[in-house]
Order: sequence, then structure tokens, then C-alpha cells
Amino acid sequence: MAGQRSEPGNGLPVFNQRRRRAEFIGHRAGAALGLIRTHELLEARKLDGAQQFFTRAIDFGFSKNTTDTFKQWDENSITADVVWVIRKFRPDVIICRFPPTAAAGHGQHAASAVVAEKAFKLAGDKNAFPDQLKYANVWQPKRLLWNTFLFGSVNTTAENQLKVTVGQYDAQLGMGYGELAGLSRSLHKSQGAGTQSVAGIKTEYFTHVAGEPAKASLLDGVVKTWTSKGNSDIDQALDKIISAFNFNNPDRSLPALLALRKKVMVIQDPELKKDKIKSLDQIILSCAGFMGEAVTNQPEAVAGDPYNFKLNLISRAENPVVLENVKWLNQSENLNRKLSKDSLITIGHEIKIPADAALTEPYWLAKPAVNAATFSVPNDTLIGLPEAESPLDVLLDLKIGTEKFQVKLPLSFKKLDPVRGDVVEALRIVPALELKFTQPLYLVKENEDLKVSLNIKVNSNKAFGNGKLNLMYNGERLGAAEVSSLSGKDITVDCVIPKAKLASINSNRLQLDADYVTDGVTYNKKQVLIQYPHLPSCSILRRQRWL
Repeated sequence: MAGQRSEPGNGLPVFNQRRRRAEFIGHRAGAALGLIRTHELLEARKLDGAQQFFTRAIDFGFSKNTTDTFKQWDENSITADVVWVIRKFRPDVIICRFPPTAAAGHGQHAASAVVAEKAFKLAGDKNAFPDQLKYANVWQPKRLLWNTFLFGSVNTTAENQLKVTVGQYDAQLGMGYGELAGLSRSLHKSQGAGTQSVAGIKTEYFTHVAGEPAKASLLDGVVKTWTSKGNSDIDQALDKIISAFNFNNPDRSLPALLALRKKVMVIQDPELKKDKIKSLDQIILSCAGFMGEAVTNQPEAVAGDPYNFKLNLISRAENPVVLENVKWLNQSENLNRKLSKDSLITIGHEIKIPADAALTEPYWLAKPAVNAATFSVPNDTLIGLPEAESPLDVLLDLKIGTEKFQVKLPLSFKKLDPVRGDVVEALRIVPALELKFTQPLYLVKENEDLKVSLNIKVNSNKAFGNGKLNLMYNGERLGAAEVSSLSGKDITVDCVIPKAKLASINSNRLQLDADYVTDGVTYNKKQVLIQYPHLPSCSILRRQRWL
């Protein structure tokens, strides 16, 4: 399902995060594959410029039809997710990729069309999911269409359907949109989805599903001008800026853009103003040639520990950009410093990670899943987002002319890779101690003790007191080992489960839980780092278990 506006702004909701095996790039499955697929989608969106949204639904495997699918997915919950995305993103036109029939080829594909039509009709109804209206307003898109297709022997197109020419050449991109689509889709490497970049135009077919039928174009009747909203002065200002824009000297447009910003700041629609100011600020900062980053040389951090970070800032505009203030966590520094044209400035600071900072993991994995088909989301306002915002942002208060801006920089890890060059990735908050069995499987003969070894990885700078390693089965301790104080070095601990304990369980296959208790804190997780050349490093946290 895609939502489109006449301004640059396309949205691509995904109904499920895939968890089956990634045969084309390795053995990953389950939550790890869901994370891989999430980031492949985000990398594709970096190319084509659309926004990506997600529901709580999990790809639980093949289903024959919608009846089978909705036995797994809760139809009302998934519909609520899509209504939420529509109300937040506010699309004018929604396009389904699949129909609600067997022609979809997959029950989950067909179910996406069923949910799309229900959500289309409910998004504008104030009585539908009223709790959402604390954070968003109702929104009614103009129409819902299905993009029909010819795939193999299945042809759902017809001459009486709406025809739209696509694939046109874009001189600024230096390629046609079909070529761009091939590059974007080819980033779905875990699915083996390498796609040909096709030059030239082609015809796509669309059939009406709901709302006001389209006669000549997808955007029939969609009026997206400032004049239609009573702000003709904004349209006039935009026309002048566009006609006078100099691609070799974009900063010459800054005075006009800053004057335009003043006009947009006084419009009455709060959602529209928020959206347009965000876009306009990005344009202004781009025209100023502004770049900012907050980076550390540590890929990981531990709650409660201090770290150094650097601010690297530069502006390339004749109009001075003034750095008024820097804020991070509960600290700030007033600077009132002009950024000289084309001169990089570096400012060093120390940051102490809050003791209660959450560990880095996808928000949709922070709690156990509701069931095999639905993720649990701790905060409903996160629904739709690919990732939660970083809790470690650095905020810059900037001024250009008389206009003030706030720029948010995520605290990131930056390194120089000998092959890839500069690599910038999110800083990960990890447990102070991690546990890992030294081997994935142990075999023991009958009437013998079992010796198990675990590695305790020390991530924190602080020293730890004496601790105790426990091996548990169904809540019962089978073995334990005392550990003297830890300080900065990883250690391996041996723990013995007596044969009498093993015999009492009366099972030839065990799954053990491990935890380590020290200074009144229990540690039982390990970080699973997922790294592929086409993706940023990402991680999940797992309870340390051994089978």
C-alpha cells in the first residue's frame, strides 16, 4: 500500500516484518531476519526518497487466503496500525499492490488489501480508534486504488482501467524512474531480489477500490496549492525562489527562503505547518551547505559510564550561520559562535550515559511478542516507525539571519575503515556484562556430571564486586559458580551440573538459562551483532540460553 501526495512525499507501509530464513545472505532467521529486512527497506528508501512504515504484523509463513491469515493476525489491531499511519502521514491517494482475492497469490498479500480498504474508510471517522486522536487528527484520503499487474500467467490488467505512464527520465537524477526502481529493489539482498534497471516509459494500470474515482490521473481533484488554503503570497514567493534559484550558488536564495519561512510560521493548520517547516528547514540548511555530526570513537556504550564525543560543524554560505547553543542530555553550553564559510570547527565534550538508559534493541523486540504473528509495541505512538528515535541526541540551536533553527544530531560512532572509508553508525547501548556459552551444544553421557563454560564479557569501565553465575532450568538452579571481582577483562567461568540433578529432570534434551548476579544486579543477555556490507551494523539482545 502506498500513499502519495502531489508534493514529494511517498509512503510505503509494510504489513509484516519477515522472519523466515535468509537463504541468500546467510543463515539468519526469526527476529534477526526481521531486522535485516527492516534495514534493507530503509536502505532502499534512501535511494528512492519514500518514507517507510510498519505494522505490528509478523510474517508467520505462507497462508492460502485471508481467512487463514486473520486466524493469525488480529484484523482489528492491524487495521488500527494502518489507520494510525494514514492519520499521521495524511496521504491523498492510497495504492494497493495486491487485491483481496486469490489473485494476490498469498493470504498475507490479500489480507493487506482487506486491511487497506477498511483503514481507508475508518481513518476519517472520529469514532474509529478514538484513543489515536490524542496524538493525531482524523484524515480522509481522496481515493484508494489497486495497481493491477501482469505476472506470469496471471493478468489482472484491462483496457478500461486507469492508465498511467511511468518510468520517465529525470534530468537531475540522470536516469529514469524505472532505472531508479531497479537499483532500489536490488537492495533487498536477503530475498535475492536483484532487479533489472529498465530505461524508458511503460504503462501501469489501476482500478478503483474506494473513494472518489479517478478519471484522468491518480491525483484527479487533489488540489495542493497554498492559494487554495488562502495563502497566495506563499505560492508567489515560491515561484520567485524557484525561477531565481542558482544551482551553483544555492546560498543566494537564503534571504528569500528565510522570508518564506516567516510566512509559513504563521499559518493556522498546526500539522501542515509542522510538516512544511521541517521540509523548509532542510532546504535552508542544504542551501547553506551546513553539515553537522556528533561522533565518538566508541561503537558501544554502557549506562552510567562517561564518554567523550566531538561536534564537527561546517557552513558553506556567505550568510553567517551562528551556533548559539549546544544541548545534550541534562547539559548545555552557550557558544554564540559564527561558522566561518567553508571552515570546519570541532568542539569536544564529555557525555555520561544516564544510568537508566535503555539498551539498544529494536522497539518491536523490547517485549516478548504477543504471539507468533504479532509484535508487542511498548508505546503505541511508535507504531509505524522503522526505529525509535535515539535517546542520545545532541541538539543545536542555530540562527541564520533572524530565524532560529533547532537541529538534532544523533550521537554516533565514526571510524575510518581501510576499505569503506568513513563509516558512521548508531552508538549502541549495551549491557555492562554479557554472557555467552562457549559452545552452542553440549553432550553428556548418562551418569556423568556436565561441565558447562560461559564467557563473561566486560563492557563497562567500572569494577564489579564478587558475583555468582547460575545455571537454571524451568526456574530451578542446577549449578552455580562463585566469581571474584571483575575489572575490565573478560573471563571464562566453568560451572558443573551434578549428574544427580540431570537425572532428576528425566529428559534427554534441556534448555538452560544462565544469569550472573553481582552488586545486586542480574545480567542475563548477550548482544547479537548483525553486519553485512549493504547494511549498517545492527543488533538484538538475547537471553543467554543453551540447548
